[in-house]
Amino acid sequence: PGPPRGTKRPAPPREARTAFVYYGLEMLDKMKAEHPDWSLRKIGETCQRRWEALADEAKAPYVELAQTDAKRYKAEAAAYLAKM
Repeated sequence: PGPPRGTKRPAPPREARTAFVYYGLEMLDKMKAEHPDWSLRKIGETCQRRWEALADEAKAPYVELAQTDAKRYKAEAAAYLAKM
């Protein structure tokens, strides 16, 4: 039937971040400092263009972070679903 009435379900785990998200988070503060007048949209578009131009070797640390986060998410999601 489900949990008793009034019981709050636990929050699901935060989804895994992509390599681009890790890159964007790192670049955000740098770009805000360099261009304080830029909108968040312009910063995002510039980050995307720079990301697309990056060599695979330069992307590797971000890809590694994303793979680690994907493993974390998979483990947390399995534990979350086991509780349901």
